[in-house]
Formats: sequence, C-alpha cells, structure tokens
Amino acid sequence: VVSEYSQLLFELGAREEAAKLIEQALNSHWSKQLVSRYGELDFGHASSQLLVAEHWIKSRPADADLLLCAARLAMRNQLWGKAREYYRASIKIAASATAYGELARLLRGLGQEKEAEQCLEAYQAMHADELPSLPLPEPAIGEALPPGKSA
Repeated sequence: VVSEYSQLLFELGAREEAAKLIEQALNSHWSKQLVSRYGELDFGHASSQLLVAEHWIKSRPADADLLLCAARLAMRNQLWGKAREYYRASIKIAASATAYGELARLLRGLGQEKEAEQCLEAYQAMHADELPSLPLPEPAIGEALPPGKSA
C-alpha cells in the first residue's frame, strides 16, 4: 500500500511527501521494495535522502539493497567516489546485474575503462541465463569463434 501510495504522490508532484512516507514506513517496517524505490526515484532532495540512507546503513551494514540505494543517492549528489564504494559494497554482499551495470556506467564516466569493462562482463554474464537456449549458426571457415567457443 505504501509503495503504491508513494508512487501516486510522486506522480502528482508531491515528491517530498512521497519520500517522507517511505522513510516513515522503512523506520517502522523494513521493505526491500521500498528501499529500492527510495533510491530509484528522484524526490528532489538527494542530499538529505543520502543522510537518511547512511543512518540506516549503521544498523543494516550488510543490506545489499540499501547499499545500492545509497549508491544511487550518491550519484544524484555527484559524489562519484562514494557512489563507487557503495556499489562495490553492494556487489560484495549480493552481486546483482543492476549494481554491476550501474557501476560500469559510473566507471566509464570516470574514464576507468578497464574496470568498467569487467563490470559489463559480469552484468552480461548474469543476464546470460535469461536467454533461451537456441541453436546458433556455425562460424564460416576462417572466421573467429566467439569467446568461450572452441573448434
């Protein structure tokens, strides 16, 4: 109910009220869905949201979803180093394709191409299981085989 109501408030432009509603709900009952929403939506006051999230981290330091939320809030505050560390902490606890993808985008923006590429590879590997198993064409003679394939 809180998730839907906060979404309606957000869409109606009552962003600060929506954020406060989520904060109150999370302070009384922790919800993965709400903490994700708190980091995903731009409520217009990312600096105070980051402080709230960092307060929650003190009591939930091993919550990968909360760390991902904090990374997103740090991104909105343009705190690139802090965002990178929150992404890495989230991945260390529970690697997710989303965290890898967002970290790759940040690293690429920071000019750290090698690290960004490693994160993109992890992102793609996590999504590989979502693809159905289908036959693929055999490479023509003289063409290079895709990575991980042998003749």
